[in-house]
Amino acid sequence: MKLQLLKEMRKILGSLALICLMLMANSCKKSVTTESNVNEFSEYISVFPDKLISVTPNLKFVLKKKATTNFDANEIITVSPDIKGEVAVNENEIAFIPVEKLKSNQEYLVTLHLSNLYEDIDEELKDFTVKLKTKELLFNVSLQSPSVYTKDLYAVEG
Repeated sequence: MKLQLLKEMRKILGSLALICLMLMANSCKKSVTTESNVNEFSEYISVFPDKLISVTPNLKFVLKKKATTNFDANEIITVSPDIKGEVAVNENEIAFIPVEKLKSNQEYLVTLHLSNLYEDIDEELKDFTVKLKTKELLFNVSLQSPSVYTKDLYAVEG
């Protein structure tokens, strides 16, 4: 009887361990946000940021239609990785202005939440996501050794 009970407990513990491992493996997966198809959003958006941007950008979207809802400006645009900034709204123009310079050669996902601007919008068109990348800042400075001409006159070439 005890032997049979031990076998049953082993089966239960083995099943629980397997379930725990599966849950842990599944929770480690990152959610992947893909870039939106621009053509699908042509009814709502006419201008959006370029793929390659400066480290001091002004991320501007221009809407084709006026917003039909009252909205909180800070809930219109989200940026990932998270960046602090202000959202400025001027009629059909929405701009995200970061507080600090962005990192060089970094990818960002910028999402315009159309569901916060329009009441009757298709489920597939709720969020417009653009993948952006900041320009890589490359420059080299190479100096040769200074030349001394007189006690007060030095020259550096490079």
